[in-house]
Amino acid sequence: MVAACGGGGARSPDAGVTPDAPSDAGPPGCSYAERADTSNDPAGDPGGRPMAEPTGLEIGTEPRTLCGTIHTGHFNSDTGTIDADGYRVTTTGAVDLVVRFAHSANTDVEFSVFVFDTAQNPALLFGGSNNTIVRDHGAFLGSLPPGTYDVVVSAHNSADLATPFEYRVQLAPDLPTRCPAVTAAAAYTEAGDAAGTGNDVISVDFDVDPHFQLTAAADAAEPTGLTIDTPTAVRMTGTSANEDADDDYMDRDAYLVRTAAGTTELTLRLRWADEHTDLNYLVFPADQTDAIGSSLRFEGNEEYNVVAVRPSSAYWVWVGSHDGSTGLPATYDLSICGSGDLQLGSP
Repeated sequence: MVAACGGGGARSPDAGVTPDAPSDAGPPGCSYAERADTSNDPAGDPGGRPMAEPTGLEIGTEPRTLCGTIHTGHFNSDTGTIDADGYRVTTTGAVDLVVRFAHSANTDVEFSVFVFDTAQNPALLFGGSNNTIVRDHGAFLGSLPPGTYDVVVSAHNSADLATPFEYRVQLAPDLPTRCPAVTAAAAYTEAGDAAGTGNDVISVDFDVDPHFQLTAAADAAEPTGLTIDTPTAVRMTGTSANEDADDDYMDRDAYLVRTAAGTTELTLRLRWADEHTDLNYLVFPADQTDAIGSSLRFEGNEEYNVVAVRPSSAYWVWVGSHDGSTGLPATYDLSICGSGDLQLGSP
């Protein structure tokens, strides 16, 4: 599951670096291409003087794409690492980032992108991995203050691979204009609760394992009829009722949506009026209980995140009011944007 490991206030970066891509940027669409595979793993053998490659890139001003290869031949059996590549970048101001990655592995590997500071003992700031359903691409959000950072790309498996594979990592500014809240008329309004039909679908209880379980057989996600297309943002509205379910949430609402043929990620922005109400959302492949995404950035009465998805697929979007919420019933707006911004072999 792609999940940010930090990121909530400050944002990214460093100083003193030209924003222009270096002359050895490599293939079309690459701001920088890997050049030092044998020595660019910051956690590699100290005898090889490992260090992140100095890309000369400033991030946070416009999309920057790192291109590289997960090579074979230096598998670490202790950590399961096939290969790890580090890239040093900077920013001159605080930035919000949306980080996307795509790779061409022809087998099921764990692929990760993490951002570290450059202290003698580097601290992990945020990052993410491919999720259990979407294996060849992913996306996550992060924030950084001005500074210098190492972006470390790695792949893990139980054994080395037979052949190497390519990847791309895009670090783009996450501007408020990228997926603003939709103010147009709602494309869908919750109907199930008002009609007395259960739309809970998923019970969420972090004191039991598994955390996510199906509710009563009569429950069903509301069929919104919506297909999330890449250029189209849609708005759904609903009401979180003042009723306490037997889990960690009060009212729970689930909606069925589909992704279009070109949609590889969804951005979801959930908003409500009362700051004392605590609403969250989760995204599940339809008819499954393995969540592939959840709300991340909490700003008073709004939660926001990006989730990697498969094109032409069905998903449940689940909205719930957490136990302890006041101000219920509470109406909410959920804006969903689709994107297909990063694919291997494209800018």
